[in-house]
Amino acid sequence: MKATDDRNVFKRGKGGVYYVRRRIPKPLLTAYPQGKTEIVRSLGTADPRTARSKAILELAAIEREFAAKRAEIDVSRASEHPLSVRSLTDEQLAGIGDFYSRQVLLADERRREAGLDDEDFEELGSQLQAQRAELAGMLAQGGTAPILPALRSFLHLCGLRFNPEPDEAAHAAGTFLRAVVRTLDEQLSRHRGDPVEAPAEAPGTHPLYMVAPHLSPSATAKSSWSEVFNARYRSPGQSGEASYWIPALMYYTGGRPEEFAGLAFDDLRKDPARGWYLDIVDRPCAEDRDLFYPFVHFPR
Repeated sequence: MKATDDRNVFKRGKGGVYYVRRRIPKPLLTAYPQGKTEIVRSLGTADPRTARSKAILELAAIEREFAAKRAEIDVSRASEHPLSVRSLTDEQLAGIGDFYSRQVLLADERRREAGLDDEDFEELGSQLQAQRAELAGMLAQGGTAPILPALRSFLHLCGLRFNPEPDEAAHAAGTFLRAVVRTLDEQLSRHRGDPVEAPAEAPGTHPLYMVAPHLSPSATAKSSWSEVFNARYRSPGQSGEASYWIPALMYYTGGRPEEFAGLAFDDLRKDPARGWYLDIVDRPCAEDRDLFYPFVHFPR
């Protein structure tokens, strides 16, 4: 293995093929298989110029992967600080039911893939039939109140604290109960040997993002240049335009990610003799105002 001028790019093997390597940030290690501490990907070329171009794109792809992992971790921790909600629209309730069904069917699928012996198979079938009979009876009689705690617990795990008015609670519980019964029907179909696939997950279908779309990692990922420079929008979590420009600037200048991620519009300057350049200032927070912060200049 031979290192290059770029610490993230190296070549190995008799053919001298270039690879890109990126260490996984410590906060994201739990999102990867145990023991995995870095990502290594082949650039598929032994030409240094081609490798340099490909490395920029590959590093950007890895940063997008990290952003997605951060979002997964944030969602898994959403129940620690749930968002309070008093009402849900019919569309949101339907989406919550679909999300519940997908999670249950995926778990059911994994269990069956692991294998069921005869005793486990019979026991699972009995449980599903008993649950279907009990919940279908509740639905037929309009007795949806017992399912409300289950709905609230499920939403709490998704980062939502649901505190509805009585009428809203009855409507929400009824919608959720219908989704639960439909899911049991699909599980029973699987138990009879019918092929039932879990619905594909679409972006923004997590209950937290349906209720609060502004919290979604992709909420402003498609900001235009006009929005970036005029409305001062910024791409979230190294997505969108940032996923290309931050690695590119790092590669050609040797700057650090935090220097470019924190750029303000006024940091782009023009010198009459030298032309355009980036005037990076490490801006202190209130508690650090007595420290000295250097200026860093990068030509365009």
